[in-house]
Amino acid sequence: RFLLTTLQKHQREAAAIGISLLGPSDRRRNYRTYSAPCGHRVDLVTSHVRKGQQPICRECLTEKYQQEARAIGIALVGESNRGRRYRTYSLPCGHLADLKVSYVREGRQHICRECLTERYIGEAAAHDLTLVQENRGRNIPNVYRMPCCGASQKILASHVRAGNFRCHSCKESHWDKPSNIYILLIKTRRASFCKLGFAQSIPARV
Repeated sequence: RFLLTTLQKHQREAAAIGISLLGPSDRRRNYRTYSAPCGHRVDLVTSHVRKGQQPICRECLTEKYQQEARAIGIALVGESNRGRRYRTYSLPCGHLADLKVSYVREGRQHICRECLTERYIGEAAAHDLTLVQENRGRNIPNVYRMPCCGASQKILASHVRAGNFRCHSCKESHWDKPSNIYILLIKTRRASFCKLGFAQSIPARV
């Protein structure tokens, strides 16, 4: 009679928050298995049910995360070691990244750090530089090794991309570096004229 009364009590507590008691949990000690409103099974502590805490269905939550990821072109892989607010996702490039679930829900596009590093290395190599240290953050220069003397120097990635830099250790100036001559045709409503100039990086100048 005592066991039956306890069972009825647990059933009433479960019904009060819209779930159904199925029995003891086979997977977790001191837990019971319930049927959630969605139809999935959830393992809950009896005291949490008694306090009226609404259960969180992990299967439904995972499906929600998958839909949010697909909406911005990425794929959910699984849980992240960075904590419950993060999940591991597969990016369009194939690399994995730990992202905040809330950022994915907001539709924020993520820049792959591995691809960005590869880009920095390629841009540096185009000017005979070597990337020594990548500093994450907007307008924070990376550290590169100069080809002329081997010194390390902080340079903005945008300056490396345009070839707009000089070695501070060698004290060279832009006058010492090779430049390109360009002629720019400028048209206005009243007249057209040409501009003759020189620049190390013509695309950056014009």
